[in-house]
Amino acid sequence: MRILFVSATELEISHLINDKPFLLNKNKKIYKYKNRFHDFEILITGIGSVFTTYKLTRLLQTSSFDLAINTGICGTFNPDLPIGSLVNITNDQFADLGIESENDFQSLFEKNFLDCNEFPFVQGALNPHARVPDFLEPVKKLYKAKGITVNTTHGNQIRIKEIKQKFGADTESMEGAAFFYVCMMEKLPCIQIRSLSNRVETRDASRWNIPLAIQNLNKFFLNLI
Repeated sequence: MRILFVSATELEISHLINDKPFLLNKNKKIYKYKNRFHDFEILITGIGSVFTTYKLTRLLQTSSFDLAINTGICGTFNPDLPIGSLVNITNDQFADLGIESENDFQSLFEKNFLDCNEFPFVQGALNPHARVPDFLEPVKKLYKAKGITVNTTHGNQIRIKEIKQKFGADTESMEGAAFFYVCMMEKLPCIQIRSLSNRVETRDASRWNIPLAIQNLNKFFLNLI
C-alpha cells in the first residue's frame, strides 16, 4: 500500500521522521520511506485549513495513495479524555464557516447557503468511514471522537460554552475537516488520528502538555510501521 501521512508541522510528527529513514524532498516538503510491505510519505502542510487544502490538493494532482492519515495534536472539550491520549476522529465539521449576528452564530448550512447533505457532507459533517488496513488494527481500539475544525482556536469561556452546546464535539483542530473534505472529494480513503495536548478552556499554556501528546502520537505509529 501507499500511505500518506498529513501533518501541519514537522514537530508533531518529528519522532517518526527521525526514527525511520525518511528522505526529504525539500522543494515539496515531503518525506519518503519504504519498508518491506508499504510505501510511506509524509506531507507537511502548515497550520490551518487553507494551507492544508492547497498542499494536499496539489500533491494529489500528481500522486496517488491507498490511504491518507491526518495526524497531529489537538485540544479537547471532553473532560473524560486524558491529556496525552489518542483519538480516532471519525466525524469532523467546519465550526466557524458561517454568519455571526449580535446574539448567535449560524453555519452556512443553517442559513441555506450550502446543502447540508450534498456530498461529501452528511448533516453538515464529514464522515469518511474508511476501512482500516490490517497493519493499523490498533486504530480500531482508539476512542472514536467527534471533532470541529476552526481557523481561530477558542480561549474565551463564553464562546467555548456556545461551541460545546452547538456542536457537542470532543476535539478542536485547525485542519481536520479540510483534510477530510479534500480526501473525500478525491475519493481517497482517509482517517484522522490525533493526540490531546490541552483542554479547550480559557487559555493557559502552563496546563498544556504538547511534548507528551507528540511523544504518544509518534510512539503509536512507530510501533505500526
